[in-house]
Amino acid sequence: HADVLRKLRPLDGEVDENIIDKFAKPGAMVITPRRASWRMKLAIAASLLVVVLGGLGWMAWSRSGWQAYRTEQGGFQRISLQDGSTALLNTNSEIRVKLTSTR
Repeated sequence: HADVLRKLRPLDGEVDENIIDKFAKPGAMVITPRRASWRMKLAIAASLLVVVLGGLGWMAWSRSGWQAYRTEQGGFQRISLQDGSTALLNTNSEIRVKLTSTR
């Protein structure tokens, strides 16, 4: 490919025919990876903070208002709920109830 490039000529001037020879051979170049800038680190930290706080908020919101009822081995319990319904728990059972204004 170098021979093809040497034969090309621009429309507006001269070309240094040995320009390719001035650069290192392929593979001889050493590319050092750039370290992440402080802005990138800050953006990553902020994103992680938003995700964590969002997850914690969602967990707190989704669990609020729930009531848990449980019986142990050999137990039996009759539970009257606020909406007037009744739940019967047999041995070693558990239910979670969330009553809202619409249900």
